[in-house]
Formats: sequence, C-alpha cells, structure tokens
Amino acid sequence: MTDIIILTAREIPDIMFERMEVWIELFREGPLARALIVLCAVGIGYIGGKMAGRAAQRALSKKLDAHQTMIARRLSFYLVMALCTLTGFNEAGINLSVLIGAAGVLSVAIGFASQTTMSNLISGLFMLIERPFMVGDIIRMGATTGEVTTVGLLSTILKTPDNQMVRIPNEALMKSEITNTTRYNLRKIEIPLCIATHTDLTAAQSVLLTAVKGVEGIKEKPEPQMIFKGFGDNGLLLVVDFWCERDAAARLTLAVAAAIKDALSRAQIEMPAPLRQLVQGSGERLAVEIKGRDPA
Repeated sequence: MTDIIILTAREIPDIMFERMEVWIELFREGPLARALIVLCAVGIGYIGGKMAGRAAQRALSKKLDAHQTMIARRLSFYLVMALCTLTGFNEAGINLSVLIGAAGVLSVAIGFASQTTMSNLISGLFMLIERPFMVGDIIRMGATTGEVTTVGLLSTILKTPDNQMVRIPNEALMKSEITNTTRYNLRKIEIPLCIATHTDLTAAQSVLLTAVKGVEGIKEKPEPQMIFKGFGDNGLLLVVDFWCERDAAARLTLAVAAAIKDALSRAQIEMPAPLRQLVQGSGERLAVEIKGRDPA
C-alpha cells in the first residue's frame, strides 16, 4: 500500500522553501549561471571601459596631443574591460589557470596561422613608439595622400582629400617611405618660369625678387631667391622660390605667380611661348600655316 503523508498548513511552506533553496543552489553551480555571470561581467566591463575611456580623454586632452589621448583612451578601455572580465570568471568559479594554458596553446596556433596579423601588430607597436605621424597629420605614401584619422594596432585609417577612407596595414607603413606634409610649419614654394634668351639675367633677378618680396605673407628669412636652371628650347629656365606658412601656401603661390607675371610685363621681359621648327632633310625650313576650322 502507498503511504499517505499528511502535512499541516505550517509544514507546507517550510518544505517549499527548502526545495527552492535546493534549486537555487543547483542553479548557482550550473553552467548556465556561470555563463550569465561572465556575460554580465563582460557587459559591465564594456560599458565601464567606454566611460573610463571618455573620462581619460577629457582629463588628458589639454595635456597631451590627439595621438597620445587616443592611446590613453584605448588603454583605459582595455584595462577596465580586462579587470571586469577576470572578476567575472573568478565569481563564476572558473579556474583561470586552465584558461591561461588553453589561451597559450591557442595563441601559438593562431600565431602560425596569422603571421601577417602579428606583423601588423608589432609594426603598430613600433609606430606608437616612434610616432612618425600623429592623428590629424597629412601623410603621403606612394600614390595615397590623406589625413590620419585613426592609428590602430593593426592598421591606420586615412581620409583622402575627396573624403574617402583608406585603410593601410601597419606593416606596409613600416616598410614604405612616408612623407609627413604637416609636421613642419614652414613651406618652400618653387615657381618655374622661362624668359627670352636675350634678357639680362641681373635685371630679371632684380625684377623678380622685388615682385616676390612685395607680396604680403612671404618670409624674410630665408630670403626669396632666383635660381638659373639652364638654357631651354625656348629661353632661359629659371626658378623663383620663397618660404611661407603652411596654411597660406596655396594662396601665396597664386599671389606670387600673379605678381611675377605683372612685374615681367611692366619690365617688358618676354616669356616666350613654345616654338617648333620643321626642317626638311636638305636643311630647308618648311613654312607651316595654321588655319581655323571651316565653319561648315
């Protein structure tokens, strides 16, 4: 026969609470609870890392440049993220030594499978130390020119003048010649020109340098100068160079070119157009006549 257990009204709640405690204890020790604890820790670490990164950026933006501020922000994020994740594993009762050993074996396997990634990572670390450019600089590598917007551990992001994004692996940057066009403030501008062969070079030099020095914004030191480059097909080849501030280079180049043209015109110094002669095999020159198109 089946035993019948008769419970009083006071005993029923006690038994229910005892069973609930058993289920709660089993849930705490189960894999699902551990996974939830780790996920919560990672989520808290992500949010806390973002907040720590923003706080570090606000605190250091006035003391450090944009490049150093970006590095500090990322380090703050990863530090908080790592601490919260490790705390989550510890609270979940997961043995970290086992994970570290597994991570070591996995990292070796990944290292052999992704040598390019490791090379980019090492190159990125070297560039963070060497700092050939910073965020906001305009660099040129080969045929690519753009403003540095992000310097990462694996790649560097450029924004081109036509507002396109270019991602360059750090390994390629380490192996290539990079021109930083914004590192120094002063710029040397060269304007080539050609004048008639019969022109007095001394007089031409005086006219050209006077015209250049009359443009506002040109640096007095180093002084503007005229350089003779040689005899060309149509006349004397010259170069006029001057120094100016980087931000005013485009404007002053146009202003100096206009001043040179006006000064040569007033001094009646000819700037010859390209001249070509057609000669027969016997040495006789050919007369060439250029006519316009027939309106029909």
